[in-house]
Amino acid sequence: MFSSRQLVGLLGAALPLFVPATSQGQKMYWVDRGRIQRAELDGSNVERLVDVGYPVPVDVALDLTDGKIYWTDLFGSRIQRANLDGSCVETVVDTDPSFPVSIALDTESGILCWGAWWSHTTMIYCANLDGSYPRVVVRGLLQFNSGLALDPGAGKIYWTGVDGHRKSIQRADLNGLNLETVVTPTRTPYGLTLDLTAGKMYWTFNSFEPPRLQRANLDGSEVETIPVEGGAPVKVALDVPAGKMYWTVWHVVPVVRRANLDGSNIEDLILQRDSRPYAIAVDTRCQAEGPDCQGNGLPDSCDIARAISRDCDLSGIPDECELADGSSLDCNQNDIPDVCERADDCNGNGVQDICDLFVGISLDCNDNAIPDECEPDDDCNNNGLQDFCDLADGTSVDCDENAVPDECQIDCNQNGVADTCELECNGNGIPDICDVADGTSGDCNGNKIPDECDIDCNGNLVPDECDIADGTSYDYDGSGIPDECEVFSGCLDGPNHFDYRPHRQNEDAERLAMSLTGQLRAPNDVYNRVLRDLHLLHLTIPETAAVVGRGVYHPKSLFVRLYVDMSHSGYDRLNTFYQVIDDHEYHIVEGLHLVTFCDSVNVPVLAQEYEVLPEVQHAEANILISIGDVDEVRLTVLEKAFRYTIRDAWSDCPSGWICNVLWLVDVDELGSVSLVSYETYGGCCCAFCDDCNQNHIADACDIVCGPPLGECDVSGCGWSADCNANGIPDECDLRGDFNEDGYVMVDDHAAFVDTLFGPSVTLKCSMADLYRDGHVDLRDYAEFQIAFGQ
Repeated sequence: MFSSRQLVGLLGAALPLFVPATSQGQKMYWVDRGRIQRAELDGSNVERLVDVGYPVPVDVALDLTDGKIYWTDLFGSRIQRANLDGSCVETVVDTDPSFPVSIALDTESGILCWGAWWSHTTMIYCANLDGSYPRVVVRGLLQFNSGLALDPGAGKIYWTGVDGHRKSIQRADLNGLNLETVVTPTRTPYGLTLDLTAGKMYWTFNSFEPPRLQRANLDGSEVETIPVEGGAPVKVALDVPAGKMYWTVWHVVPVVRRANLDGSNIEDLILQRDSRPYAIAVDTRCQAEGPDCQGNGLPDSCDIARAISRDCDLSGIPDECELADGSSLDCNQNDIPDVCERADDCNGNGVQDICDLFVGISLDCNDNAIPDECEPDDDCNNNGLQDFCDLADGTSVDCDENAVPDECQIDCNQNGVADTCELECNGNGIPDICDVADGTSGDCNGNKIPDECDIDCNGNLVPDECDIADGTSYDYDGSGIPDECEVFSGCLDGPNHFDYRPHRQNEDAERLAMSLTGQLRAPNDVYNRVLRDLHLLHLTIPETAAVVGRGVYHPKSLFVRLYVDMSHSGYDRLNTFYQVIDDHEYHIVEGLHLVTFCDSVNVPVLAQEYEVLPEVQHAEANILISIGDVDEVRLTVLEKAFRYTIRDAWSDCPSGWICNVLWLVDVDELGSVSLVSYETYGGCCCAFCDDCNQNHIADACDIVCGPPLGECDVSGCGWSADCNANGIPDECDLRGDFNEDGYVMVDDHAAFVDTLFGPSVTLKCSMADLYRDGHVDLRDYAEFQIAFGQ
């Protein structure tokens, strides 16, 4: 059930807005875009009194004794006045050549004072109310004097001002003597007014943020900030008897607002989007006559108009008097007449719901100000209580705060906790403990955590603990972390050095992750994803495991060229911070240094940091120059997968041509590996791989150069003959092997002798022409003896 305090708060928020009647004479006046307007103190009955056009009025003050309103005309260099209804406009003082900006009155003494800009200074003047006997009171003041106020009893005049960085509220005697600074705010003070009853001054700021007012004692002590919302106050006026202050706002939406003197109970009174409200003054006289039910010396109508009393039913009688004499009822004793309360009667018993609850006729187990019998009849656990009451009194638990008792939700392991509140690490909608129990997920170490969610520093989809247990990984130091995940780089830790942690074993994954993110060190999640992908790639396509992705740069070194005639202090500081272990200068190029770091880093990115130093001409990564095998792994990010371009190439062919094998493979977030394409291209690994004469040119290219830019279009091609067209350069053919058994032996000797002593013939491709001069003679016999036994 609601307490009476809770009910009062709830009902207060639910009350309709009633506008009290206003007594004649209680008005507020303000200036706005070349016109002076007035309205009742509650913002009703807005009247336009004076249209002064442009120039605009700047500040206003009221003479309630003679029924006059005074205002300053800034650019007209004059002070004017009119009757309170706007009639009989007249100029009181011609201030030319100065520009009046602020005004204050002492009607009892008949004194009019104003602040005015003149040349490069500000002065304060005073005169009689009719403008006669004008005189300078204070001269040479701070500029922008926009706030002015009088304390006639103490014979003091107060003003706000600023001069450069000096911001202050000052005061002096009315004759200009005893000038003193009473407050030095941090922001420029603007509007100013006094509460002489309480001995306080209030001021605004020439600043939009934060919206606030401040007040202090008249001597500047005990400064207080009064926060106000909805735009910064411009000018402020007080209704001290009613404990109210009024102010204008024109920064966000132009309004006139009021609140209690402490800033509480803020109300918007005037809202005009085409306006620019500025200075404001309040006439708080109560001219009405009538009953005074409270006996406070003010007619009831004045109590209501000045918000001293409330009249929610618009009867003209303060609510507290109607409650006291019994003419209004208050069933819940919250000092608000029942006729002004919310009149809901959901159960149709003829009593307002709020009173049903207050006196205990109805229950409200969930404290929502609705009788329980009017709530939905939900009882999922069949215990005879509505579900929301189960939750309200603690009979049931609602761990996921969905307004359904946990015992009414799915609970796969029957442990009394709804599945939605159990740990669920892999995103399959099944609590981890049920995943493990049902075999949906593995749990190799029996810790009730699915293996795919367990700690896996090397990204091989097996928890580290199990890697160590089954010998897949070593843990020589007994730390519980696989050794491949604990790499000591030799770099220093500490605030004065770049932190290279975490140190990673797999340089391929590190380099690919760095190139992907463009950061000095790859983030853990990116590194682990790449490490996992490489592991899956090598399992799926074993041939790729032999390809080491060297990339295009050394991840530990950087070329930097310095201006030799400048200080290198910035360069030295960077070297210290990034823990350079070697700074090698190449004297062959002036100022060229090879900088080597203690651990791997994304040197193309780091080069940019060096290059901004004034002593650095140029900085770039140390590019790898391939010798022998040319392996490459590159990584790009697609919409749903990482794409790996893997190139396995070698250049050991005599022709100089490189053979290439190229894989394009996609790996998605779930670890699914897809071979996009497989391609081979290049030279001697696929054809022309024989080099019998070891001249580093393929045999086929020795014989024929082939077409331009073809595989055999290399230096030295076509220099060998192939007289028998067997694809073997003649210098490699085994001459003397007459029976073609691959050896020059005794069986071949007889055949050679028959050819030697037979008719002398020219046999260009004769097996007996070992000397290769187109003739068979004794010179060939000498060569045969050399070849014998081969």
